[in-house]
Amino acid sequence: QIPAQEFSPTGVMLSARSLLVLALSFMLSSVRGFLPTHHMARRVATPAVRMASGEQLKKSEFIDILASRTEMSKTDVSKVFSAALDVISDSVAEGKKVSFLGFGSFERRERKARTGRNPQTGETMEIAATHTPAFSASKAFKDKVKGL
Repeated sequence: QIPAQEFSPTGVMLSARSLLVLALSFMLSSVRGFLPTHHMARRVATPAVRMASGEQLKKSEFIDILASRTEMSKTDVSKVFSAALDVISDSVAEGKKVSFLGFGSFERRERKARTGRNPQTGETMEIAATHTPAFSASKAFKDKVKGL
């Protein structure tokens, strides 16, 4: 069992178990070329491993893969995954940067006000400044996707 101690490497509080599942979920989001660790070697290839390049991995399939690799129930994995996404979303909305070493970081970026055109009328209009979420992949993640 993983203790429910909380720690904050990025200013965001998550339990150790939640961070483990979140880290696994990020690793599995690029499962092409994913090599299972020694304790996972006995498992049968999951649907994500057999997916062709460019196919979409649905949330339910993703939860199934996480549950099989962590030996947690699908319900528990789903709760932890949803909570982790909520923490990331809430933190980024508050202007905090959420970083995962070896994967990447999520942050809020500002878009400045600008002048645009209405595509239907061609009329110029002012587009207000806004914030948008952004993700920056780490070098290790980029290399993994490239197949290096």
